[in-house]
Amino acid sequence: MSEEPKDAEPRLEAPPADSELAQLNPVRSMAAVSLTFLLFTQILSRVGATTLAVLMPGAFPAQPDESTLVVPGTAGLVAMLAMTVVNSVLSGLLAGRIGRVMRLWHGVVLGAILGMFAAISMDALRGFPGWFAIGYLVAPTAGAALGGWLASRVAPAPAKRLVSETVTPEATRQSDDS
Repeated sequence: MSEEPKDAEPRLEAPPADSELAQLNPVRSMAAVSLTFLLFTQILSRVGATTLAVLMPGAFPAQPDESTLVVPGTAGLVAMLAMTVVNSVLSGLLAGRIGRVMRLWHGVVLGAILGMFAAISMDALRGFPGWFAIGYLVAPTAGAALGGWLASRVAPAPAKRLVSETVTPEATRQSDDS
């Protein structure tokens, strides 16, 4: 019997074939998060802004030029945050559904990315109330995570797929005989 040295690296073993981690497809996960990020930033946010402008015309005053900052009223800011939560929950739900496994984590990753982009763009919120700036950071992050959680609760469990198969010579001979 040979013993491994005490300072040797521990062996990493593959997860069981029936675990969610074994079912995870990295390309599908990246596609799920990327597509739903684009959906949130390019489509849902624009549709939401247009919808709010039509439904609440007085809450969003026109901006005369780029050098003048016009802050919407409190009702408009609350409506913007509410629309952000709705859009991010929908995006997190779709990310989890597209990802198929580990649905909550797809929403969490999407939320982290949305939160990171919100933090990067915080400079654009100068002149806005502090509560709105905090909501601007928290709403998309929490909403996408909530959407991922909903995807894990609402969606049926994924069908288990075969991860690997060992082909023996006997098995190929039996299939040739039939």
